[in-house]
Amino acid sequence: MEESRAHTLMRDLLGVSDEPLSRNQFDPGHFTVGAFVLAEAHILMVHHRRLDVWLEPGGHIDAEDDTLEGAAERELLEETGVTARLVDHGIFDLDVHAIPAAKGEPPHSHFNVGYLFTAEMVEPIAAPEVRAAAWAPLAGIAEFTQDRAILRAAAKMQLL
Repeated sequence: MEESRAHTLMRDLLGVSDEPLSRNQFDPGHFTVGAFVLAEAHILMVHHRRLDVWLEPGGHIDAEDDTLEGAAERELLEETGVTARLVDHGIFDLDVHAIPAAKGEPPHSHFNVGYLFTAEMVEPIAAPEVRAAAWAPLAGIAEFTQDRAILRAAAKMQLL
């Protein structure tokens, strides 16, 4: 989805939901976070077990998270074991994507707020919740995944 459209939908969600960060907010969905991690012209990816697709590390916001950036950093560490530095405190990418029904949850949307990090290119350790974690070359990212949000983020990273 275009970032400007995602921005509008996120603003609308804030206007209609009392708990937009709650993973139990299904209509239309809830906010999530993503960690776009750059190292030596590579982007860190995880193979999402449930969706069967390569994505940036990320996930749900916990009540204990003080900030969205902190939630993204926590998810990154939990899913890959990689420690990274936040590039700045601004939002790097916005995306809204559909999540199919599963595990007793109805279909809903994730309103994903992505942050940019840098890290040393250390070997990631995939957590049980993901199938794999790997560094993908920015220049060949389209051979790794066709996810539009990842392709958009990788194009922005190549401009840095």
